[in-house]
Amino acid sequence: MFTVASLVGGFALAGGYLKNLWQPYEIVMIGGAGIGFFFASNTVHGIKMFGRYIGYCFKKPFCTDKFSQSMGLLVKLHKVYEDNPKELAKELEDPSASQIFNQYPLVLKDSDAVKYIANNLNTIIDEGADLTPFDYEDIFEAELEQYSKEAMMPYKSMNSLVDTFPALGIAAAVMGIIIAMQFLDAGMMKLGAKIGAALFGTFFGVFMAYGICKPFALKFAKFGEETDLYYGFLRSYLLCIAKRHSSMKAPIIANRDIPPRYKLDTNVLREKLMKEEL
Repeated sequence: MFTVASLVGGFALAGGYLKNLWQPYEIVMIGGAGIGFFFASNTVHGIKMFGRYIGYCFKKPFCTDKFSQSMGLLVKLHKVYEDNPKELAKELEDPSASQIFNQYPLVLKDSDAVKYIANNLNTIIDEGADLTPFDYEDIFEAELEQYSKEAMMPYKSMNSLVDTFPALGIAAAVMGIIIAMQFLDAGMMKLGAKIGAALFGTFFGVFMAYGICKPFALKFAKFGEETDLYYGFLRSYLLCIAKRHSSMKAPIIANRDIPPRYKLDTNVLREKLMKEEL
């Protein structure tokens, strides 16, 4: 809003007529072409992820509570694994019906995180000591890389619009000039209005690219980075299970991979583990 207010306000203060900024046909040409480009260059899954990231702009995907609930879930699952791996396998068959998973709604709502946890815990149960910690690290890292690539898809989609809109603005401006050429004998006022409309196309394309799409692209990149950090924490804890660390030691180690703004204080974490409050 500040960007729009600055541009429109500056234009008005410089003596420009605001009605000249309303060029619906140019907006239809550039906006419609941009939307068409977006749908043509994305898969259905990519479009759904894009919509999800738009929602993240109003409600952040990660918070201290989510990391805390994720830690609590992993500790509970870890304890079940220590007592009876077969019992853990039953819990992982249908996480949505699991009493343990349902205690942590913020994690359960994240279907990708649930899938990552369940898949890798099942690997630990099935393979046991047949794989070394280094083998598990390679397996978890390979899967993590795929999640990381998907997390950056909305950023790449939005960034492609940053590259596209200026070109669409130029194309619309050229079409506007072609139209203006039809009014060479219609008088300077009418010709000027048509040329102004054509120039608006260039402005609108650049504004959409760097005033709208670029800030959202950078925002989406941050969401992707936070997703990487979150899965890095999950990977760290799962590796602790694979390395046979206890359910008291593993959370302390994994807590180090939580971003500082979400990290649990080590003393508080130890106290919660002792009281089984996670």
